[in-house]
Amino acid sequence: MSTVLYRKYRSTKFSEILGQDHITSILKEAVRSGTTAHSYLFYGPRGTGKTSTARVLAKALNCPNMKGGEPCNKCKTCESITKLKYLDLIEIDAASNRGIEQIRELKERINFSPSEGKYKIYIIDEVHMLTTEAFNALLKTLEEPPEFTVFILATTDIHKVPSTILSRCQRFDFKLASNNSIRLKLQKIADKEKIEVDDKALDLIIRSSKGSFRDGETIFEKIITDKKIAADKKISVEEVKTILGLIDEDTINSVFEYIKNKDIKASYELVESISAEGQDLYQFILQIIEKAREETNSIIMDGKDSFGITIADYMHIIKLFTNARVELKTSAISQLPIEMALTELILFNGELPELSHSDKIEKQSVVKKIANIVKKKDPETEEVKLEKEVSKNVSNGVVSLKELREKWDKFLKEIKPFNHNLAAFLMYAELSGIQDEEVEILVPFKIHKKKIEQKRSKDILSEISKKIYGNELTYSCIVDKAVLSRKQKQRKNKDEVVMVDAMKEVFGDMIVEDS
Repeated sequence: MSTVLYRKYRSTKFSEILGQDHITSILKEAVRSGTTAHSYLFYGPRGTGKTSTARVLAKALNCPNMKGGEPCNKCKTCESITKLKYLDLIEIDAASNRGIEQIRELKERINFSPSEGKYKIYIIDEVHMLTTEAFNALLKTLEEPPEFTVFILATTDIHKVPSTILSRCQRFDFKLASNNSIRLKLQKIADKEKIEVDDKALDLIIRSSKGSFRDGETIFEKIITDKKIAADKKISVEEVKTILGLIDEDTINSVFEYIKNKDIKASYELVESISAEGQDLYQFILQIIEKAREETNSIIMDGKDSFGITIADYMHIIKLFTNARVELKTSAISQLPIEMALTELILFNGELPELSHSDKIEKQSVVKKIANIVKKKDPETEEVKLEKEVSKNVSNGVVSLKELREKWDKFLKEIKPFNHNLAAFLMYAELSGIQDEEVEILVPFKIHKKKIEQKRSKDILSEISKKIYGNELTYSCIVDKAVLSRKQKQRKNKDEVVMVDAMKEVFGDMIVEDS
């Protein structure tokens, strides 16, 4: 099996460690002058060179041919450490060995002299994962270590390391790698692997690595293992986009054009298209944020803008899509956070009206009415309360389509506190007919049909129907893409007040009408 790239091209001396000169220069001088400490703490983001630096330090301390603080990389000691076969280099993964037993075992062996070199080196990776008991045991060892022992602790989360441990270590803060540093590393690998890389393709890889050497090397390896690239020994921009699942730049630009032109219909259709194609919506959001940032910087630095959008608008885009990125992880409907962000940007210029105090109180009282449907509380108690609430509206008559439409806005408003997503999807539904207490509604996409016809949704719709219409109605959906365009046309033909009333059903009582 071939060695993975990040191991194959791991730095073997201080001069090869890129982007951390503020650390390597100090360590190299300490080795040269013989003033090294007994315990170090390397902290910073993953893939920035903490473990590589620890191994180089272990080499430099034990290399018999050390010169100017650098290991020779030719002697038996250096070769053994490179191959991780050196007896006096002990690496512990605290994420897997986090208990006190492992630290006790370390304490029992620590007083034995080195077998081969001058120093016995202990590298404890992800040290913040140790248990409290393990940290206490380690503290005793760090307080009085044997003179031939050096501890190198590494962590991505220094805030979880006890202050008592921190105070006994020399600390070094590893920074995210600069784009130039990653470029140098990847170009060096490409040259050694005899692969030609387009500059723009390399830019995409660097951007995707987000300051991590290891991520950059892993992405690069993923790309060069592609059958076509492996045969051609050449990497193009389009191949990188395809392999990394990046959204086409023209598609991202379209989002900003739709925002500028206030085209909500086209923006929704674009999101639906991307989702239907199985593309990564998380990546889609990320690229929108990155594009908005680029355009903001372009305006500030050069006075140039590609879309005729103001800095304030770009700030709204970044804010709303950053929130959408977080909400995407927990949203039952994957497209919904993106659709909500676009709706707020296009129809409300990124700023929803504040929820008034009286509306908050009213909304809180409404939320309690049908809690048994959503929270599954004690059925007997809640059913009695619900029966009292809706009994005054019960009617033995047949509900007409006209009555359905007249009370539809009120119906949607009642749904909102119990299921925000359901209310949002019904906002884009169109009443078609009613027969034998079954309401037929038209929806623009399959995802709307799936959401509305879920059992939990049907339960809520039935109970709200009983309250608003007097009958427990059932609902079935028919997909009709023309619904979306009709809704859009209705909004254009009505004045602004009607538009706000309609969108209220998406955003609930956050929208307050002027009296």
